[in-house]
This record gives sequence, structure tokens and C-alpha cells, in this order.
Amino acid sequence: MPEIDNPDPSRATPVVLNADANFALPLATTLANLDELTAPTGVQPVTVLGEGYDAELRDRVAQGRSSRLEITWVDIAALLPAELPTSERLSRVAYARLLVGSVMAPEVRRVIYLDLDILVRRPLDALASIDLHGRTIGAVVDRSSPCLAMPDALVNWRELGLDGRLPYFNSGVLAVDLDRWRRIGAEGRLLDYLEANRRYLRWHDQDVVNGALAEEFYELPMTWNCQQAPRVRTGTIYAFRPLEETDQAFDDPAIAHFTGHDKPWHPRIVGSAFVDEWRRLARSTALADHLDLDSARARTRSTTTVVRRRVRRAARIVRRGG
Repeated sequence: MPEIDNPDPSRATPVVLNADANFALPLATTLANLDELTAPTGVQPVTVLGEGYDAELRDRVAQGRSSRLEITWVDIAALLPAELPTSERLSRVAYARLLVGSVMAPEVRRVIYLDLDILVRRPLDALASIDLHGRTIGAVVDRSSPCLAMPDALVNWRELGLDGRLPYFNSGVLAVDLDRWRRIGAEGRLLDYLEANRRYLRWHDQDVVNGALAEEFYELPMTWNCQQAPRVRTGTIYAFRPLEETDQAFDDPAIAHFTGHDKPWHPRIVGSAFVDEWRRLARSTALADHLDLDSARARTRSTTTVVRRRVRRAARIVRRGG
């Protein structure tokens, strides 16, 4: 899709977020992040696909934000299918991005979807207008599993008749051409895939979009979703990209994405300038008291999480036979 004409340059391309009430702090932090990046005379529309937010919590999440941020709330509790595959880290709300075509107004031609464990470091104008070359979704390949056939990528790629060499994309940052999304019936394809392949969904919504729309992706430069965790200088991606490109993306990303188990709101994450900047934004919100990094309770919770993670990892090794 060529660069999009914008009849009102002051209004940015809409951003879509999704969060249940347990992620109120990351949601408030992302809103603060977007608010800071919006030009003084600009307007940034934001649609929040949420679940569990009453009026009081919505007010707290948005408190302190300027009028530049135009927030629309959509309660997706009744819109999502029942009994979706979830995990300790991902709730059913993670699947809300699959509904982006039907929850947005018909006149909206493109949206940017963002996860909440990210730090946007540059204005999103360039991402919003990037040419997707006739594809539906722009995304960055997954740092640990760049191809569908990788062990930690799409489990059932053979059954789907897909080329295992196709890229496997991270779903944390998406540029979506909604015109084409609607034209190809993307939402129906995604929901049909979800229903038929529940037993294969190791990475939840990410597997759904990769399995159902594998040939509808356009690969974006790493800088738009630089996956930071757990160690920024390791990952299969280094075998697929020039070292200069990966180093530049890690050193100065447009969007830093804190993938992995440890997040900026957790005590144990390895510190960096990006983590510190995320926490600065979090402390500027009305939910700053939720950023519990130092208490005995936080340390105990963090240690318990690590133990559980090691037990699960050992169990996977046993199941795989070493």
C-alpha cells in the first residue's frame, strides 16, 4: 500500500492497545509515552481494547494525560470467543488485536497496534506511512525464531502446507492496512484458524496471525520492534541479519520491546537506559504506586516466579528427552 493520504495532518494514525485490568500500570505508561511523543498541535487517537476497566480505573489510567491524546475505550469482554488458550503471562485480552478490523470505524484505513511492554522512542509517523507493498500487516521478525520452521516458532507449519523458510513475525508491533484487512476477510480467517488450531497455539495470538496470514506480512526494519530481553546481544536473529543492522537497532531503536518473562515493572529485569526511561514514564502516572520494585513482597514474588520458570523449563527438557 503506498503512502497514505491524510486529510488532517494534525491527526496521527490511530494506535490500538489491548489490556485487562491487571495491566493498568503498563497501559497508563504507554499512554504517557504516546502523549510525550505527540506534537503540541497534534492529536493522537488511541483505541484501548480493554476488559475489567470500570469508570474509576479508566480515569486513573488516563489521569494527567493532555488533550492531545484522544482515548476511546472498547470493552471487548463479549466480543472475544470463550475459553481461549491463555498462560501465566497472557490473558484472553491478548487476542483482542484479532478484532481490530471490526472495532475500528470503517473510514479508518490504517492502524498501529502496540503491546504494552514497549518503549516508543521516536514519533510513529514514519511507521504509519510505510509502504507495505500490497501486504496486509507490517511486522518485525521474531528475534528468537525468525522462520516458521524454527523449534520455537509455528508448531504446525507443515500441516498448514506453509514454507518453513517464511519469516515468523513478532506480533508486539503491527502496522495494519485496514482496507486490505477487511477486503481479504482477515478477521474471519483469524477466528477460524483460532478455533481449528487451539491445540497448537504455543504463542497464542502470535501463532494465530502467523498461521492464518503467513503470506500477508511485509517485513519491517528491526528498529520498529527491537526485542530487548533477556540479553540484548544474543538471539537467532544474529544469524539472519548483518551485525551492523542489529547493533544499530539495539543501540538506538525506534521502539524497544521488552520481550521475555522479565518486564520493566519487575524487579529482576536487567537495567538499561530503556528500562529506566520506561520506569520514569510509569512514575509520572496516577498508578505509580503500582510500580513495586523494592519491597520484600516484590522480591519474594520475583523469586517465586524464577523458581516456577526453572521448574517449567526442566519439565520441557524432560518431555523432549534432553
